[in-house]
Amino acid sequence: MGCCTDYYKTISAINCRTLMAVEKFEIWIPEFDSSGVANKISIADAKLLASWVAKINASGSSNKFYPLPFMDNIVDERADDVFESLDSGANINVKQGDRDFLGFFIQEPNCILSEVEAWQSAGTWGKYVIDKDGNILYRYCSTDPLNMFPIMVDDKSLSAQLVKPTYSTSMKHKVAYRYRQTEKDGDIRVLPAKDLDFDPLTSATFKGLVNVMASYSSITVTGFTATLIDCFNCPITGLVAGDFSITDSTGASVVITSLTETGSTGVYAFVIPTQTSAEVLTLIGSKTGLNFQAVEAKTILIP
Repeated sequence: MGCCTDYYKTISAINCRTLMAVEKFEIWIPEFDSSGVANKISIADAKLLASWVAKINASGSSNKFYPLPFMDNIVDERADDVFESLDSGANINVKQGDRDFLGFFIQEPNCILSEVEAWQSAGTWGKYVIDKDGNILYRYCSTDPLNMFPIMVDDKSLSAQLVKPTYSTSMKHKVAYRYRQTEKDGDIRVLPAKDLDFDPLTSATFKGLVNVMASYSSITVTGFTATLIDCFNCPITGLVAGDFSITDSTGASVVITSLTETGSTGVYAFVIPTQTSAEVLTLIGSKTGLNFQAVEAKTILIP
């Protein structure tokens, strides 16, 4: 006699429950890290603020976790499933309904819009959700139950738009996307806020990186001046020589002889050993809370 797989499952009787609340903000995560392995965080590590800070500040853009600002006016709903009605009267469920997300950043500077739009070309990605009670929502995988996986998004569906203010409404940025069709609502799990050693809704360190941009001036064979600002045009202050390294066009290290933040905050005078004319240098920054990717992309040409 044939034997079929038994799909009947016990419906759990839960004696320790934490229910999800309304979403407050998201953490976006590339689907794969720089080695091609799926990004995730263990449940044990996710309870510790230090683990999240390490992920946010990880080296390499595909290894980082990216917290977003708080959101409001969120709509996150799944459409009805698609059914096929047969002549016999049978009704067959042929497709899960699509789940669409819509949310707004409230009164954030407009550079947020371009940073979100960049994710339209970033490749595949997903998200963790922090709800208004401080719980963390994630995707459960039965073959790897001790790790938290991101809830995957259909990356091609991402849309970001400016909603301009009026006399009666505030400036907003609308973010919308569709979840990946393979995502199942039954796989969403909750890591309770009571299990965390931090409050994700108030902790000053549980936030996204500040993107640093650079402009260079007074370039000579023995140094240059770097003006460092964020996307709001605010100066990046208080950095020291240990926060930087410099490489030449061959990748060799260039010693920083001295570094002085000038009277204009965020303006740094670098002194280096004498370089050859036409040499190309790269300034590399590393400091918790700051993202120097744009700085490293802008090279310094020695005259």
